[in-house]
Formats: sequence, C-alpha cells, structure tokens
Amino acid sequence: MEAALLKIYRSFQSGTVKQKELAELLELSVKQTSRLLHRWEKEGWLNYTPGKGRGVQSSLSWLRNIEEYYEGEMQAKLKNESVEEAAKYLNFDWSAGAKQRLTKIFQSRFGYEQDGTDKLIIPKRHPFITINPIEAADAYSANLVSNLYNRLVHVDANGDVTSEIAHSWEQGNGRLRLYLRKDIHFHDGSILTAKDVVNCLNKLRNHPTYQKIWAPVEAIVSPAPLVVELHTTCSYCLQLLGLISASIFKETKNQLYGTGAFFLEKSSPSITILKAFSEYFQERPLLDTVEFVTVPKDFDKIYRSSQTTVSTDTIDVQSDSGFGIVILNICHESAIQNKALRQFIHHIIARHREEIVDLNQYHHNYSPNHNGFLIGHSKPYTITEVECPKVEKPLVIEYVNYTKDLTMWLKNLLEHEGIPVELCYVTFQDQLNNRCLTNNADIIIHGEIFELNQQLSFFQFMTSDNSAASDVVHAHPLITDLIQKYVETPFEEWTNLNLQIERKCIDESILIPLYYEKRIIPFSTDIQNVTIKHFGYVDFSKLWMKPLNTD
Repeated sequence: MEAALLKIYRSFQSGTVKQKELAELLELSVKQTSRLLHRWEKEGWLNYTPGKGRGVQSSLSWLRNIEEYYEGEMQAKLKNESVEEAAKYLNFDWSAGAKQRLTKIFQSRFGYEQDGTDKLIIPKRHPFITINPIEAADAYSANLVSNLYNRLVHVDANGDVTSEIAHSWEQGNGRLRLYLRKDIHFHDGSILTAKDVVNCLNKLRNHPTYQKIWAPVEAIVSPAPLVVELHTTCSYCLQLLGLISASIFKETKNQLYGTGAFFLEKSSPSITILKAFSEYFQERPLLDTVEFVTVPKDFDKIYRSSQTTVSTDTIDVQSDSGFGIVILNICHESAIQNKALRQFIHHIIARHREEIVDLNQYHHNYSPNHNGFLIGHSKPYTITEVECPKVEKPLVIEYVNYTKDLTMWLKNLLEHEGIPVELCYVTFQDQLNNRCLTNNADIIIHGEIFELNQQLSFFQFMTSDNSAASDVVHAHPLITDLIQKYVETPFEEWTNLNLQIERKCIDESILIPLYYEKRIIPFSTDIQNVTIKHFGYVDFSKLWMKPLNTD
C-alpha cells in the first residue's frame, strides 16, 4: 500500500488534471510524479494520459476504488499482523468513515495479545530521542532512562537521600566517599565495578553540557575495590549523584548497558520494548514487559494491560506536567535588551494570563501561573505598568509544535499593542539544542518539567548548559552573583536561595511565568499501585496487574 496513491485518489476524481497540481500535492517534482503515475498505470490502478503541448491538460481515469481496496488490505493487516507494524498505515489520508472503522479494529487489538506475561502497553506519538543519560534533555527520553539505569543514590521530592548502587557514604576532609553494593549486574551480564562508575561519572563531568554543574569536583577516583571517591568540598555533590544525568552505564561496542529494573529488548520507530531484568539487584518488577507502541495522532492515550480490551474501564491518574515560561532573550543585540520593553511585555502577559484556560479546548490542560516556578513556595507578584517603547524591527518569537497555540495567543496580544512580530518555527529536537547565546529569537515560549526534587531541578534549570534558561540568566550579572552562592549554601537552605533567584528573574522580566500544566493518564483498572516518579511519569517497577474475573 502506498500513501501517495491513496492521497491522489482522495484528492482527484477521474477527468482532466494538471500534472503540476499532482506534484504539489505529493510534494515531489513533476518528473518524479510522472514516474509514479506510469508505474501505477502498469499496475492497473489507473489510466493516465499526459497532456502534450502548451495549455493541454492531462487525463486521469481511475480503474479501481483505491480506498475500498486499501481498507480491505488494512483490515487484513490489523487482524493478521502485529499492531505496531499495521499502525503506520493508519496515518494514510483515509476518509473519516474509513479512518473510524480501521481505528476501531486497531483499538480492539491494541495490546490484547495473550502470551502468558504481564504486559503494560503504552501508546506513543513519537520515537524516543535517546537512551543516553547524558544526552536525555527531554522529559520523555529521561523517563525511559530512569527505568533502564540506576543512580548511586536516590533523592526524593523532599530532598531525602537513600541508597541505590551505593549502600553507604561519608563526606569530609575535602572528599565524598561512596561504598558500592556487591554483585550488581549490568544488562549484558557483566558485574559492575568501581572503575565502571568512575569512567561513567568522568564522562558526565567532562561533557560540555555539565561542566559548569560539576566544576566543584576536582577528581573522581577509586581508592579501593567497590569504593568511589569524589575530591570536592562542595556540599551538594551527593545530591548531584541522584540526578538522571548521573545514571550509571557502561558502553561496549557503541551499545549502552544499565543496571535498572528493565532492559531494552527492542527499539524501533514503531515500537520500544522493555523487559524486566531478572538479575536486578533490588526487587524485581512485577510487570514482565512494557511496550511503547507508535499510534496515530488521534488514538486514545490509555495505558492498557495485555489482558484488557478497548472497552475496559479506566481510571485517570493525574500528575504535574511542569510549567510554561516566556523567555526574553537578552543574549543578543535587539530591542529586547531594553528593560522597559521587557516590563511592558511582562505586564501585557500578566494582564491577559487568565485567558490561557481558553486554549484547553486544543487538548491542553493549562492553568494560569501568577506565582513562579517552585510549586508550593512561589508567591503571587505584581508587575508595574510602563509605557511601551518604540519598536523599530519585528520581535522574533520562536516556537515548536506544542507551543503553537500559545505563540499565536502571544502574537495577537503584542500586535494589538502595536508591537510587530515575526514567527520562527523550529522542530522540538532543534529547540533542545538551540541555545540562547546562538539564537536570534527575541521571545521563546518554553515548557519545563522538573525531575523529582524541585530545589535540585531548579538549580539544574539555572546552571545546566542544556537548559533553555541558563544562557539568559547568566547574561544578567545580578542573577549570576546569586547563582555563585550555590557552592557555599548547604542543600537544606536552597529553597530560600532559589526563591531569591526566581524573584530576580521575574523582576528583571527575563523569565515570565505563564502556566502550570497537569498530565492526565487513563489506566485500565486492572493495573495496580500506580505511583508517580521522575518528571511526573509512572514508576513502571512498582506496577502490577490484577487478574480479571477473580472473586
């Protein structure tokens, strides 16, 4: 089956056509389109007579009902092939009726394949970007990383530190010493050593993205078997070891192996499969398999078990899905460096922020954020109204697919106030690598999801070079001075320091609070012990399936 053939069939009836219009529809050259048409003619789908001479149109005559034939083929694929292989065809240009019928069959088979294992099936829209902990800059990839790897320690939402790979530690005299558990297996079967940990952490601290954060650590060594030592007087290095980026892995022939509760069995654009690791050094997961299956855009987001069908009852699980901010990029020469202009934009946003809830009709779950970035700690604030300075050149707003609705909302606000605006679209992956220092955008709408502990995550948001905010805050000397205080401030006192930094970012109209967002995930009711872990996602290692039809 070919998407291009169905697309033309749905767009052009039998009769005269312009080859140029066919080519534009398929986003191909006229020559490439001509080759396709002649091939389809030989295969018996259509008759095609190209127009000869200036102004003479071509003739197209359909010999078969393409959509009817393809729908029959698709139904057979959905019934006889794996759902992940058949799912890609649902993205074809079907009519509404055909799409509805095929989606119903797809949903009835999604995950419902009895093979004697406890399996969680998760619909996904996009492939994972990476499984490398050091490169996982997006929350979706980082959530996958959290299940494949362990950290030396775990830092919970309250800041309490508990053991993972390290069972004990001691700090003093310019060093942090950690003692590792015995007989921890990597997913390739090898045993974890102190040398593996040292190599992994040195890759992290020497990586350009994390050099700033790890600068207080002078060296990482192993003075004895199963002992790792960090040479530092930094008070918060123990907490750094609990970040997802500090996950422990080994690399063999360009393949990464972790020690986590699940190992990666398969990864492709259509499906990603995690299997429970039988040699896991902690409690083995009660699930056997977690499958992420690529589905069409309009497919439901229900997390199902392998024993349920599409009609199974569900329960909604809600978690924090981060916050949105408007970044005013003072890192390059433009009108946005004028504080009066930033304050005017800030005031306009604050005045209209309540309107954000109207965007929830477009499948968002926003609530206006009149406070800041630290839930439960940030306080409401007011912004003084100022005159709008004259803006000679249009301000450039950078946006990605998930911020398009907000961007159009902000664009309309600014233009209503007489501020000219240009839009610049970038892909999600490009924005992850698009630093403000090298970015010509004046305004960036950014969504941020904190990892687990707010205070530690805010520190990382301010200092990591893969953070959307880092370049901007370091371009302001007063904020930079505050950031320097982390090294001398005990972790237990970071809340007050973070609030000071937050307030300065807001007062200088560099980072403007926009929204909070909730994530709502429907689970089939047989999935038990749903708990939230990193980035507001579910902890797969704690889930279990309650058998159906039991008394």
